[in-house]
Amino acid sequence: MRRASEGRGRGREAPIAPAAEAATTVGLIGLRYHCWRCDELSTPLIGMLERGKDLFSADFVVVGDERMLTFAWELFPAFARGRWPIGEVKRRQERRTGGGYLSNGCSSCDAPFATYALVHNALPIALATNPFERLPELARVELRRDTWASICTSRWN
Repeated sequence: MRRASEGRGRGREAPIAPAAEAATTVGLIGLRYHCWRCDELSTPLIGMLERGKDLFSADFVVVGDERMLTFAWELFPAFARGRWPIGEVKRRQERRTGGGYLSNGCSSCDAPFATYALVHNALPIALATNPFERLPELARVELRRDTWASICTSRWN
């Protein structure tokens, strides 16, 4: 099985389908978003969508929790990073509480993008205004059908 994270030094196996197995093509969707700190345009990872499915339906898998964001980031190919202004998805420290959280970051200044603000504020605006410009497909990956079905089902739990 190939590694989804080749070239990024992670080394964890991801469920990328070998050519002989039943596979489906999944697009990793970004959100064109201006950073709150430096005002530069960045493209945080916001969702996943099976090829041929509708962005305006329940088929659009929003990466609104750490589990989904981690899965999507692990799949994100290294070559696609050079095509889009996308910051690192990483664990960040909360100064006030001392806890940690996973989030997208600005591609220019690494300011954290709050997942809640992206999912509940910026995403609905992008869907309502100009979704095909503001929600670009950053990359396509091949996944085993059973893995994709599991992701689609588990997001409701």
